[in-house]
Amino acid sequence: MFGYSKQAYYTSIARVETKAFEEYLIVELIRRKRVIWKKDSGRNLFASLQGEFALHGICIGRDKFFRLLRAHGLLVRRKSRRAQPPTVTITIIDFPI
Repeated sequence: MFGYSKQAYYTSIARVETKAFEEYLIVELIRRKRVIWKKDSGRNLFASLQGEFALHGICIGRDKFFRLLRAHGLLVRRKSRRAQPPTVTITIIDFPI
């Protein structure tokens, strides 16, 4: 069919379904972990989920993991450093000259 064998056609469909299921499973694992760790960093989350990924036979890299977090809105926003008032140091030296 259109230059592809039946085997290639069904293999590509199976690959897409497997990829979609793995993405769904990863996102669900992340959401379950985010209930416990609301403000933890993505790298710590990635490291803590490695055991569960191995248990399910999922191999995912850090960059792809962060792309998934960003795509599903699961990244934690950084705190704004501008919100803190500036620190002022007052030094008064009363030594006679």
